[in-house]
Amino acid sequence: MHTDVGPEPRSLEGSTSPVEEQQLQQCPEQAVSNRQEDRMGQRNRRSPKDADIMDSVRETQAAATRAEWQRWAETTGARIRVLLQQLHGKPWRTNILHIEPVKSYAPHMYHIVLDLECRPHS
Repeated sequence: MHTDVGPEPRSLEGSTSPVEEQQLQQCPEQAVSNRQEDRMGQRNRRSPKDADIMDSVRETQAAATRAEWQRWAETTGARIRVLLQQLHGKPWRTNILHIEPVKSYAPHMYHIVLDLECRPHS
């Protein structure tokens, strides 16, 4: 009884270096994987123009993120002002001193620290 298990492996002779031939003999799966990674690396190389475009996109996204953090800090300052006024019965002022990104948990999920100065209105 004969069972067909798929096509015969194609020969890589003539398209491999002596080092790759040795790798194929010692560990064929890894050698093939390495060649695929090499090809992927060549495909993933970008032209200088594409790299400039990607840098511009990243800068725009970073600016939007910083603006979002600033809006969050302003909203937080206003909320704390209200809480302090309710707690102490008199108006307070808040001042954003610093916004510091600590780490990124995932895309668009950040841990940031807000230094907020809080003083009673005089």
